[in-house]
Amino acid sequence: MIKNFVSDYVDNFNYVFQNLQVTDEPVSLHNGQVVQTKRFEVSLDLSQAKDTLVYALENLAQSQELANLVNAFEKSAGQSSQDSSNLDQVKAALDEMINSLKTADVNEWKAMGMDGSLHLNFWINPDTKDVVQQDATFTFTDPSLSTENLPLTLHITTQTWNQNQPVVYDQPNESQIAWFESSFADPTPLFQFEQETPIRMILNAQLQPFDDVDTENYAYTPIYNLKQKGMIDGYDNNEFRHQGAITRAEFIKMTVNALGLTEDTSANLTFKDKEQIQDWAVPYIQTAVQSGLIHGYLDGTLHPNQSITRAEMVKILVAAANLSINENYTLSYTDTDMIPAWALPYVKAASENGLINGYDGRFASDEHATRAQVATVLDRMLTNQLQ
Repeated sequence: MIKNFVSDYVDNFNYVFQNLQVTDEPVSLHNGQVVQTKRFEVSLDLSQAKDTLVYALENLAQSQELANLVNAFEKSAGQSSQDSSNLDQVKAALDEMINSLKTADVNEWKAMGMDGSLHLNFWINPDTKDVVQQDATFTFTDPSLSTENLPLTLHITTQTWNQNQPVVYDQPNESQIAWFESSFADPTPLFQFEQETPIRMILNAQLQPFDDVDTENYAYTPIYNLKQKGMIDGYDNNEFRHQGAITRAEFIKMTVNALGLTEDTSANLTFKDKEQIQDWAVPYIQTAVQSGLIHGYLDGTLHPNQSITRAEMVKILVAAANLSINENYTLSYTDTDMIPAWALPYVKAASENGLINGYDGRFASDEHATRAQVATVLDRMLTNQLQ
């Protein structure tokens, strides 16, 4: 079998394998058996790996194994195997992939910073000529997948034993399954994978909401959630600037969007400094006034372009979430005595309902709220409303 495979392979390609090695090696199978084998080890560069993949896909497209696999999936899905449309669709997809690979120029790939290699191992039983174990390590570097140009490495190992015997395996319960399709709505379950694993590298490339917010950012999940729902925007260069301060007008816009309030421009703004309100902010501030979210300062001003403090943020959030105030709730922040009297009831309500936790044991009422902090508390508010 291997002799025929290699002979056919050599007839199709003009190069020879790099570093081809053949050694005697025992293989321990999962059924407890130990088989003495011949191990064939070979390394391929990017061009050779591409040709090998084309060759393998062409053989797969014409194989009975593909038809059997499609038939098995149809049976598991309760579909009739009389219709060949599913198999035709799979073959069409393979043909499209094959043609794309054949026309691809490896030199163009390398010019764009791409590179790769394929390392193959086959353990052959010399008596039966069966492949009892095989593994493949594919390493690929693509600058578009990682800002740090890290290589993507896929390692697959398979064994063949107990052939033609029933296959029994444990089906994990639903809570242990992370469907890739659902990761776009909630990628959190996939964060258990290390940064260098393929799944995290793909997530980082595909699910990064802003260029400066990766999956390692402490506020990644709330920022991602709000961006997916169209509730927050970044700057023109697709930056979120999570550590930057946020103005009172920007915060009002984010809160109105998060609440899904219908735009209401009927309010006649009477703030003494209303001329400082930028045009883009006017409808959001009018809506917030009509909804009772904001009232301005005692002197009749709004200060729309002033950075909002954490105390001011919490007051608006408590009104937005319609939280009741429990005056008997005890705060444990180390700087509780520094919280202004007007803000104290709102801080109690927000803390009791889990909207805020403070940091370093403090509430820091007079510090400016960062864009990441605002995204975090808005996401918590929406989550609490859904529960």
